Amino acid sequence: MPSGFLDSDTSDSQNTPPSLVLSEEELKLITFFRGFPDSAKKEALIEFESKFNKFNELFKELLASRS
Repeated sequence: MPSGFLDSDTSDSQNTPPSLVLSEEELKLITFFRGFPDSAKKEALIEFESKFNKFNELFKELLASRS
């Protein structure tokens, strides 16, 4: 399989494509993440989730202010 492809188990969801093409940056993130100890992985996931939630909230506020 070419670099940048991840196999997904289609039994989990009928809406999931059979494979996903990742960008070079996404591949780097995965490579670095896999090198972390488990405790650092948990911290990184918490940080990413926090940033994700903050950006979503910011976008909601921006959209609401334009209405």
